[in-house]
Amino acid sequence: MGSLWDEARDTWDRAVSSVDQHRDWSRPSLRARRLWLRRANVPIVVTGRPGAGKTALFEALTDRVSGLGYTTRVSADWERHRVLLRGEATSVRAAFLVVPGQDSPERTRSVARTFKNRAAPVGVIHVVCSGFNELWSGPADGALRDLDPAPTREGNERVRRYLLDLEVQDFAELGQLLREPAVRRRLRWLIIAVAKIDLVWDELGEVRDHYIPGGVSSPFHRVLDGLRSGERSLPPRIAIVPFSGHPEAHQYAPGLYRTPSRLDGNQATALRDNFYDVLGRML
Repeated sequence: MGSLWDEARDTWDRAVSSVDQHRDWSRPSLRARRLWLRRANVPIVVTGRPGAGKTALFEALTDRVSGLGYTTRVSADWERHRVLLRGEATSVRAAFLVVPGQDSPERTRSVARTFKNRAAPVGVIHVVCSGFNELWSGPADGALRDLDPAPTREGNERVRRYLLDLEVQDFAELGQLLREPAVRRRLRWLIIAVAKIDLVWDELGEVRDHYIPGGVSSPFHRVLDGLRSGERSLPPRIAIVPFSGHPEAHQYAPGLYRTPSRLDGNQATALRDNFYDVLGRML
């Protein structure tokens, strides 16, 4: 157990260091390009709560982030994309499925398609965001009214803690899906992408310790440990990495506290390139 999480912390720390070491001419070891007609044979699923940044992560990896920044629409339906992942020694045709985070018939169908049949994924990218979800119309939006936070940083933290609890619940539900027989036969790796890291760059140590075991225990650790327990621990390979698709300030609702971004575009590019490197090692 210890060596696994020591390696996960080293991977995290390398990502953080890449921000300081990045240069404009730096190139990642892997690139992604969308395919329109070719068959894809490596299924990869992208999961996470509503507003965590799933679509934004995919758009950043395929160079489709605009100056508007993060995708600010709710993805009501599943999104399927064919992508060529190419590196110096790697060329993989991957089928990415972005599962909608909102509870809906579309989500139920997409979960059944991806976790409970022969098309189960080889890899899963699970997106978390330290509680900085975009709030669409739904239970979390209603909870925001119930919490009635003050327009201060302290009020913001109340909302964030509530959303962090929901994030753990969502990850626990994913853990159950990963134990489906079809998934157990095929799954090789899990990447947990800690998105919108630009919003918490001044508290990286706390964020790392929340998501990666080895420091003060957290509810997220207990779900991770559950995934690794049992006679057949799964998935065989896990990485937990910081990510920022496009740095920008965050606000739960108009009039509430506005959390500033603490990275620029070049620094976000360094984190994206690091993510390519981690993904390339998984393939």
